[in-house]
Amino acid sequence: LRMAKRGRPKKLEVPLVEQEVDSKETCCSCNEMSTNAMVNCANKECSIERYHLKCIQMEEGPPDGVDWFCEICRPHHTHVPNQYDYDRKREGRVKRGVVLKREEELKKEKEKM
Repeated sequence: LRMAKRGRPKKLEVPLVEQEVDSKETCCSCNEMSTNAMVNCANKECSIERYHLKCIQMEEGPPDGVDWFCEICRPHHTHVPNQYDYDRKREGRVKRGVVLKREEELKKEKEKM
């Protein structure tokens, strides 16, 4: 603020800056923002990449040295050793319909580019 001649503060105009939103800020099958409680799919080319632990009903990520693949990538990586014990968390699998919907949204976004 600058002081005007009569002793009142003069407001400075601050231009608004439009920022392009990085599409990687949203993630997971829920399409919500990233948080600290997330797990990365071990497939480096995964279309979603990061999942909220709560969305896949996991309390914590896999132990170090253990790969976790999302439900989309898992069928294509069954040969990879040291994978997370998915059967242990059977109830924690992402619902297929939600994942497919998110994949379709990502595909449409890429087509627009």
